[in-house]
Amino acid sequence: MPNVDDTNPEDEDEEAKDYPEHGFEVRATVNDTSELSNATTASTSSTGNHDKDDYVVDLRVSETHTHIGSLSKQRFWQKMYDCLQFVGVQGHGKKQGGDKIDLDQPERCSSTKKDVCAPWCTIDNIVYQDKNSHGYGSGGWLTVTAWWSELYESHHAGIRDQAFKFVADVYKLVTERGENCYDVDLEGTRRMRFCNVPTNVLVVWPARNDKSVEARLNVNVAFNGETTSKQYYCLGMRPYINEHYQKKIQPELEKVMSYDSSNVYFYNTCQEEACFDVRDGYWDGKPWKEPKGCDEPK
Repeated sequence: MPNVDDTNPEDEDEEAKDYPEHGFEVRATVNDTSELSNATTASTSSTGNHDKDDYVVDLRVSETHTHIGSLSKQRFWQKMYDCLQFVGVQGHGKKQGGDKIDLDQPERCSSTKKDVCAPWCTIDNIVYQDKNSHGYGSGGWLTVTAWWSELYESHHAGIRDQAFKFVADVYKLVTERGENCYDVDLEGTRRMRFCNVPTNVLVVWPARNDKSVEARLNVNVAFNGETTSKQYYCLGMRPYINEHYQKKIQPELEKVMSYDSSNVYFYNTCQEEACFDVRDGYWDGKPWKEPKGCDEPK
């Protein structure tokens, strides 16, 4: 079974507790290896009112967070990207939407490789501080789940990979900021730096003006133990994410989607946990409908 294993003793996380299964049945693992406006374009910000030809890319980042141990930066990016290669191709629990990988496709999903198409994946050996000894704890893991994956590769070649990289980039950026990480003196060993990341990241485009969704990816990361640190600041990430989007993401999306970037608006907001519930407002191939739990970007 594939698993993103982090066997380096610097890379492990906290204690065990159950997480909701969201209707999925299979578990996979992958081996290791400033206050800006909510909306930006290449040159302007938006009030939320758009012409029919405008194109909106929406990023929602959760205000809730989870422990990821000593993983950070490019190492964490690679593990997230590897996991999304497995969990992001099979649609979702409701209708298996988008252009999914066929379960009968022999090179990806043969009877001996069912785990390759599993709807969640684990990142093993997550370090944490044992709450009893206050020393080094190991054997924790992260579960990466696609709560919703609707990516129409047949319409736009490369859209799936672009969505995976977009989400992985956001998680990497979070770990590059000191306000989301903290140092811990583990009893009987050395000081380590741990980080917290958002429990959910959602990307969707287009997200306005009754255009049918071409990409919608709602990713959840959950540590199997307790997240005790509150070291996480979602709002503080927005300027850095906006800058990264304009420099890296938007040029790549422009190639994949063949759109005019001057009419593209990017919304980047922090949202409460309820915003990521997929039971309301998610319909395959339909225009984006604002879920009840979201604070709609303006």
